[in-house]
Amino acid sequence: MKLFKKKIVLTGTAALMMFSLSLAPVNLTKGSNGIQLVTSKAEASSWIYVDTKKRSTKANDILAKGGIAALGSLLAIPLPYTAPLSAFATVVISENIKTAYFIDKRSMRMAGHVFQVKHEIQMYSDSSYKKKKGKPVTIIHNDIGGPK
Repeated sequence: MKLFKKKIVLTGTAALMMFSLSLAPVNLTKGSNGIQLVTSKAEASSWIYVDTKKRSTKANDILAKGGIAALGSLLAIPLPYTAPLSAFATVVISENIKTAYFIDKRSMRMAGHVFQVKHEIQMYSDSSYKKKKGKPVTIIHNDIGGPK
């Protein structure tokens, strides 16, 4: 039994060491002292432009209005005294929910072993994307790979 536990601990330790080494870029060099493992401090590559997408929240607004209408009508059918809720849903639907328009400029790069995607997002108040709203926002998504 002790031998089995030792094998499990040894295997687990070896797996953990291999995993930690796989996270950093490494170089194997052969010197006078034998083979040496050197982790490199890799610099990030420059950003590569991917694409620019024009988007809006219009589909989400339609779904929200539909959900409010469905909720209002479902509650009004079994309980007639919830008619005020149905009236509230009608008012919310008739109000114009503001649609947000934005342009998402995407770029990518490798930073060592990490794949990065940069989103530069500019909001607009009109569907023709002419009237900028606020300052651009930059979001960087880091993906280290592996199962999700």
